[in-house]
Amino acid sequence: MEKILLVNYYWPPCGGPAVQRWLDITHFLAQHDVQASVVTIDEQVATFPSIDVSLKDRIHPSVKIFTTQTGELFSVYKKYIGKGKVPSTGLADEPDPNFLQKVARFVRGNFFLPDPRIGWNKYALEMATRVIEEERIGLFFTAGPPHSTHLVGLQLKKRFPQLKWIADIHDYWTDVSYLKLFYRTAIATFFDRKLERKVLNGADAVMTHCNASRELLGSRITRGRRDKVFVHTMGFNEALFPIKPPKEQAAFVLSYVGMITSAYKPAPFFKALANAIALQPDIPFRLQFVGSFDPALNKVLEETGLTAYVTVTGYVPHGEAIASLYKSSALLIINPEFDKERMHVPGKLYEYLATFKPVISISASGSETGQILEACNAGRHFERDDTDGMTAYIVELMAQWKEQRNIDLPYNPTVYTKYGRRSEVASLAERIRTLLQ
Repeated sequence: MEKILLVNYYWPPCGGPAVQRWLDITHFLAQHDVQASVVTIDEQVATFPSIDVSLKDRIHPSVKIFTTQTGELFSVYKKYIGKGKVPSTGLADEPDPNFLQKVARFVRGNFFLPDPRIGWNKYALEMATRVIEEERIGLFFTAGPPHSTHLVGLQLKKRFPQLKWIADIHDYWTDVSYLKLFYRTAIATFFDRKLERKVLNGADAVMTHCNASRELLGSRITRGRRDKVFVHTMGFNEALFPIKPPKEQAAFVLSYVGMITSAYKPAPFFKALANAIALQPDIPFRLQFVGSFDPALNKVLEETGLTAYVTVTGYVPHGEAIASLYKSSALLIINPEFDKERMHVPGKLYEYLATFKPVISISASGSETGQILEACNAGRHFERDDTDGMTAYIVELMAQWKEQRNIDLPYNPTVYTKYGRRSEVASLAERIRTLLQ
């Protein structure tokens, strides 16, 4: 049996796609005789942006969990500035920041590099060192965000140069969409990029979430082989997404599951949707948001005449979110608008694919999200300003729904073999063994 260590700040009861991904990776690795130990933060002192206690029930019994204390900026922010809440995008998701929030953004973006969770590092390093020695670990992962965790990896590699290290960069580091909101200076950008390069060059392998990220990170490696960067998608847990026969529906429900803020610029889509409803007035319709919803979008919905059709549900446990997907007629993805938008592949995409509902995707031309949708024949991708195209497609879906009362897509086995986590973990287990030879 191989023994590995995962250093990961986010772990149940923390919620979210990244947590679910590693929860399933460690679970399925156990089925390949790879036993994981996890160093994470004690939930009593953690500042998690969302909580999903139900995820604790999915931890594999063989996984050993070691928790630590911490000292970080977010606890101060939560108490004095954030009104008892931790922002889900690192201080960048307040729609209308006040003066103190703007100051906090500047401090976070320029003095806490790569992020405020760096206050956890000394505790994580001490615990990880102990676990490596006591559990006879042969390979360790660091998972980010928070990307400060990868700096723990640099220190562990110095202490244990014989160990193999895989850095899991499952969201962008210096290219993430919300960094521009931190009033970041050129000098801070320089040092953050330097930290990123040190990790990329120091790790034995780099795991990332999509092809665009693999190419970007590979281009920044200056020592060693660039092909050490490999893709392990956000994927989905096959056991949670059984194939279900189509059922007649009482209303056409279009669902968006996950976080959406003003930065996603959904107004053109809302206009297209309003046009489609006007062209199909006899279709009972509902637009459903499940997850973190920016209240500033209510004004946009009101201006487009959609308010009466909208329901907003806050963050819910993962099981409830999946149930919402299955009860939907079609699903919506909108990427945040930023300069590298075409490289952004949201984790929700894979769970959308697993339900075999038609997906409406909105992002930049040539986006990887659109390419995946096209390859799976799972919906249609549009540029943000293609109002006419979006209107036409929504009307097409509504017309189909009117005839059948259900527009589920036919089963596509490629979705399961390519993006199912059980399948992907089988390849990861082989990679681990190859590195340990």
